[in-house]
Order: sequence, then structure tokens, then C-alpha cells
Amino acid sequence: MSAIAISGTVACILILCSCGEDGGSEAPDAARADTLLLSVSTVVGVEDLYSGSAFASIEEVLRDSQGNLLVLDRLQACVRVFSPGGEFLRQIGRSGEGPGEMTEPFFMALDGAGELLCA
Repeated sequence: MSAIAISGTVACILILCSCGEDGGSEAPDAARADTLLLSVSTVVGVEDLYSGSAFASIEEVLRDSQGNLLVLDRLQACVRVFSPGGEFLRQIGRSGEGPGEMTEPFFMALDGAGELLCA
């Protein structure tokens, strides 16, 4: 995910986790048992945000049997594959209606043999 998408996702999670039902009666510096601490473990897709490596609309993310990260981008109609360390490996598919092409894919899965399925 791009750094912007990760930051936005983390911000949303932190806001949702900080919402409580007690009306804010705790002191501001009091430790909360329900506090969730997050950190970025892997960043992908930020090698060069202006060369087309930025994501447009992430629909699905999954890992294959080798630990690679597969990211389905609906608007760019492709699956980008990243190593477990976040290095870009390859792109699968492109926009279109021919062989190896997709039109706004919204779902992906790996079958029992590890083959990628997109719809």
C-alpha cells in the first residue's frame, strides 16, 4: 500500500479505537487497558509514486505460499506481487477485455494448487 493509504488506515483505526462509551471521564494521561498500539511493519508500492507504482483502488490483499503479498488494484486492473520484505516482483494482468486483461476486478483468491483466480 502507498504510504498515504497506510497512514490513512492507521489514523482511522486509531480514531475508532479511541472512541469510548464512558463519555471521557478518565484523566487525559491515564493509561487505558483498551489502547491499541500499531506500527508499520512493511511498506510496499512507494518506490516511485509518479511512475505508476502507486495504487489507485486496493480491493484485496493476500499472501501466497511463499509469503509474497498480492495486491489487487481494481482501477488499474492488475495484481501487484511483492516479496515478503516489500520489494516489487511483478505485475499480473492489465486493463482490457483480452487474454490476461481485466475490467475492474473486485475479487481474487488462490486455489488449492496456488493458482491465482480473479473476478
